[in-house]
Amino acid sequence: MSRSPNSSHDSCASSTESCTDAKSHNHHVQDEAHAHTHHHDHSHKHDVDHHHHHHHHHGLEHSQLQRSFYFGIGLNLAYVIFEFGMGWFTNSVALLADAGHNLQDVLSLAMSAFALKFAERPATSALTYGYKKLTILSALAGAILLTGTCGAIAWEAISRLRQPPEVLGHTVMWVALVGVVINISSALFFVRHTHELNARSALIHLLGDAAISLAVAGSGFAIAQGIGSWLDPALSLLVAAVIFYSAWRLLRTSLLMAMDGVPHHLKPDEIKASLQQIEGVDDVHHMHVWSISTTETALTAHVRTRANANNQLLAKIHTHLREKFKISHSTIQIEVAGSGEASGPT
Repeated sequence: MSRSPNSSHDSCASSTESCTDAKSHNHHVQDEAHAHTHHHDHSHKHDVDHHHHHHHHHGLEHSQLQRSFYFGIGLNLAYVIFEFGMGWFTNSVALLADAGHNLQDVLSLAMSAFALKFAERPATSALTYGYKKLTILSALAGAILLTGTCGAIAWEAISRLRQPPEVLGHTVMWVALVGVVINISSALFFVRHTHELNARSALIHLLGDAAISLAVAGSGFAIAQGIGSWLDPALSLLVAAVIFYSAWRLLRTSLLMAMDGVPHHLKPDEIKASLQQIEGVDDVHHMHVWSISTTETALTAHVRTRANANNQLLAKIHTHLREKFKISHSTIQIEVAGSGEASGPT
């Protein structure tokens, strides 16, 4: 079944009535399908008010998320420049490697911010969902970048285990501690937005940076105390393993979304069973669920009913999907049992 908005909205009705004359029935369905395109599940004033409030809240949250990205980019870019300089001054490979990792994260934050900003552009005749998919592709790119970074950290750690460099331990420690504070401060701006995949990716990146900076600070302290510089690469390997675990989960989630898979928090069988509990719904089939963006989910389905379908039944279905499963875009095709035809093509 096609999921193109133009085709699905024109063929899927938001309300219909059982008719004995097939031609009259189809004409009625087309009229109601047009109404569905514009109104969806806003049949009641309460739903309209809720819809307006939802979009106002979503717009405010989106603006706050963008500011978080801008703040994180600016703060971390300034620290990268500072850390590169201090790494060169102290002859610390650990600081240079950490600065390189932080620079990769700055680029990842910039890609996410660009995707979120671009996603605000309106839909076109060629891109009927707009540019929202960019938020998923950006998260996927960030996950790949983070996974590759883990490999680079492990490689560098193994190299330093073989030939530990001589560095200014105290200076390395204090520079790295500044990085811990900066990364944790930046991460706090994304805590409230973890339901958004790019924000969760940024949070993982920043906390990973903080952990790495802490490991570098620990190695700097160990070197200053004469304990041995082997502690630096050993801690780096441990941190790389922790980051890789988080990066792998993020990679799986973003790849699933990019392939139009069912979001991991939703179960199709559970959705079907829940819809069939609604009075008037006999069966749900040909159901498809996928992610439009990192925060929006869409659903299309055929619903079979024995009684005449009306706006009230469809409003119940749309409201149920939105409130229980957080599915904001739903297109329902009604099939009247015993009529011999569906309210639209199958």
